[in-house]
Amino acid sequence: SKAELGELKENYDWVLNARKRLLKVKLEDPLKEFKDIVNQVKKAEQK
Repeated sequence: SKAELGELKENYDWVLNARKRLLKVKLEDPLKEFKDIVNQVKKAEQK
């Protein structure tokens, strides 16, 4: 985490930035799947 990296002598903010990007990539597919499910339920409710 940022706190642990802050204890180091060198600046490693790029690690946090890379981690944020990786997290976004990992969550894109599940988020899309969730949105698709919500849209399907919405359509079913309108019938």
